[in-house]
Amino acid sequence: MAGDVIVTGSGDCTARAWSLDTARCVRTFAGHLGAINSMATDDTGCTLFTGSMDQTIRSFELATGRPIFIFQGHDGPVLYISVNHASRTSKIVRSNLGTGRVATLDRGRPTQPSHTHNRSTIFAKWR
Repeated sequence: MAGDVIVTGSGDCTARAWSLDTARCVRTFAGHLGAINSMATDDTGCTLFTGSMDQTIRSFELATGRPIFIFQGHDGPVLYISVNHASRTSKIVRSNLGTGRVATLDRGRPTQPSHTHNRSTIFAKWR
């Protein structure tokens, strides 16, 4: 994707990348069945993660919009996503009203089973 962009999530179940130069939509990230509540990118800025009311997180190639993976198994809307940018292996925290989970990632896909909290996670700080 050329130039600076901003990505927005919407109640129309999509995320969109907008050119800051032209104010036009340059990419649409589709597939959710509910409003998008939360978004994050990986440490390279190449993978977009979107969390939704449909109880899933989806990962996309930011440059092309191609879907990579669907994180399923949440027991409520995904309200929060945070990606660790400090370690050699990216990790993602995702949370909804009932649980919080941490997963290890490789190019937008989980590589290890996730660790689960039995309550919501409302904030994550990486060290």
